[in-house]
Amino acid sequence: MNFRELPISVQNIAAQLLADRMPCDTNTSENEPAMALAQNISDAFTRLYNPMKTYTINYDPGRPGPISAEEEPEQI
Repeated sequence: MNFRELPISVQNIAAQLLADRMPCDTNTSENEPAMALAQNISDAFTRLYNPMKTYTINYDPGRPGPISAEEEPEQI
């Protein structure tokens, strides 16, 4: 998932967080720290909204360990 695929409301929250974290005296010629901060925020929000795979594990009470594991469809 890319940052652009996030809901607009979530992108706005991330943008506000970036604005709040940026120092007021940021020199535009030294933008590496600002770019790193922007990338970290983008990565964090993307990971939070990235669908995770879930599995169902089947057990038999008479046997030790799982019988099988089935991948379930992604929940969005």
